[in-house]
Amino acid sequence: MILTFKRINNFFFIIFVLFFFACENKVSSPYGHFEKSNSKKEYEGQESSVQGVVVISAGSNEIMQYDTTQRRIVSLDSMVSFLPYPGNYGFISSTVMKSEEGKVQGPIPLLIISEAIESGKVVPVIPIGVLRTNENQNAIEMVIAIPEDESKQTIKTDNFEDFILQYDPAKFQIQEWFVNYKGYGKIKLMGWQDGNYAYRLIDKWKIKN
Repeated sequence: MILTFKRINNFFFIIFVLFFFACENKVSSPYGHFEKSNSKKEYEGQESSVQGVVVISAGSNEIMQYDTTQRRIVSLDSMVSFLPYPGNYGFISSTVMKSEEGKVQGPIPLLIISEAIESGKVVPVIPIGVLRTNENQNAIEMVIAIPEDESKQTIKTDNFEDFILQYDPAKFQIQEWFVNYKGYGKIKLMGWQDGNYAYRLIDKWKIKN
């Protein structure tokens, strides 16, 4: 009986160890289970740092856009009738998205989480996720990122898993701002994707030399 009891204990100990190591690289959250990864370091398609261009500074309500003809940022002389932008809004440099019909839609939109950065600045960033919305049957995928420069980071995470676990209120505020800033019901939330998805998106629409 003693031998049998020890064997049973050993059996459950082995099961526990296997379960522990199986879960060690996974994160559970209200949004599901994610494989732990550092999207900056582990995405195989990344060849160099991602460059973001700031168009509208964090805390601003002024609507501005990049004029592809003039190759500069211009003001549209109008304001967002909502709370100020919750981050530095702009786009991923050297990217061009196209519709299924091949129509050019512009560069990948970007939101950099940090203190205000001057409009027109080019900033190396670390993508940590993608916010997916839909407006008038048009899908919008916006990369959420932090500055690569640690001294400019206001949140200390470089992957989506830590972002949703440690900074979920910030994630919620960003989500609700972009779903509601044009008025209730005009933009629909389609969900979120992680940093690896962001890098694949950038690689997909990167301008090939």
